[in-house]
Amino acid sequence: MRIKRSLLIISLFLTFNLAAQNSGTIRGVWDGRLVNRQTAEMPEKGRTSVFVVHYFGPAGENGIHDMFGIYAPANIQMGLEHGFTDDFSVYFLSEKNNKTLDLGFRYRFMQQDISDINPVSIALALSVSSDARDEKFFGDNYFFINRFFYTGQLAVSRQIAPRWQLMTNWTYVHFNIVPEQSFSDFMSLTFSGAYKLSRKMALFSSVDLPVGIASASKEEPFKPKSILTLGTTLNSPTHNFQVFLSNGSQISPGKEMLNNQSGISLKNMRIGFNIHIKLGTKK
Repeated sequence: MRIKRSLLIISLFLTFNLAAQNSGTIRGVWDGRLVNRQTAEMPEKGRTSVFVVHYFGPAGENGIHDMFGIYAPANIQMGLEHGFTDDFSVYFLSEKNNKTLDLGFRYRFMQQDISDINPVSIALALSVSSDARDEKFFGDNYFFINRFFYTGQLAVSRQIAPRWQLMTNWTYVHFNIVPEQSFSDFMSLTFSGAYKLSRKMALFSSVDLPVGIASASKEEPFKPKSILTLGTTLNSPTHNFQVFLSNGSQISPGKEMLNNQSGISLKNMRIGFNIHIKLGTKK
C-alpha cells in the first residue's frame, strides 16, 4: 500500500512538473530588436529598455587609413522603451545623421511556448517619425506635415530546434514628402536566422528585400537596395549586445529604404553594434 502511495505521489509530481515546463514561453535571442528591425520580444511589465545603436563608416572606402570605417564619421541612435504590460510597450528613438525622431508602440499577440500551443511569437509595431532637420532641407514649399513618415512592422518568430531560431519582419513605410525620383511608399520583407552557440551567445544573419510601391515622380524612381547583415549576439538578464557587419547605412528602416543606394558588396559593408540595457524589475 505504501509502495502504491509513493508511486502515486511520484507520478503526480512528474505530471505537474512536466505541465509546468510545457507552460513555459520561449524567448528569441534577438531581444527587443535585431539590428534596426523590431522583433516579437517585449520588455516585461514595469521594465524600461535603453537602446544605443552605432553604425561606423564603410569598411572598404578608405581601408586601413580609417581602421576600416571605425574612425570614419558614424551614425548613432539612442532611445527608450517601457513595458506597460508584458505584451504592450511604448518607445521613443532619436537618430543623429537625419535627426529622425520616432514615437511608437508595440503589441504582442502571441508568444511561442514549449507546449507548442502557441507555435510562434507575433508582435506589431507602429510608429510616427519626424525629420527634425532645418526647414531648408524640405524646399521652398515647406509645410510642417512634410516632416513626417509612418512605419508599421509585423514580426513573426519561431524556435524550430533547440539551437535554431527564425524570424520574418514585414515592414511598410509611407512618407508625406520625398525628393524627386523617390518612392513615397515602401514595403520590405526581412528574413533572419540565428544559431545558439550557448545559452548566452548566438550567431545570426538576415537579409532585407525592400521594394518601392508608390511614387509621384515624373522619372523612374531609384529602387531601394537589399541589405545583408551578419553578426553575433550576447545575452544576459540585464543586457543584449549585438555586433554585426552590414551594407546598411541608415538606422531607421524608412530612411534605409529611401536613401540607401549601397548594394551588397564587400566595399559597402560596415561594422555596427547594438547595446540593449534593461532597467528595473518585473512587476
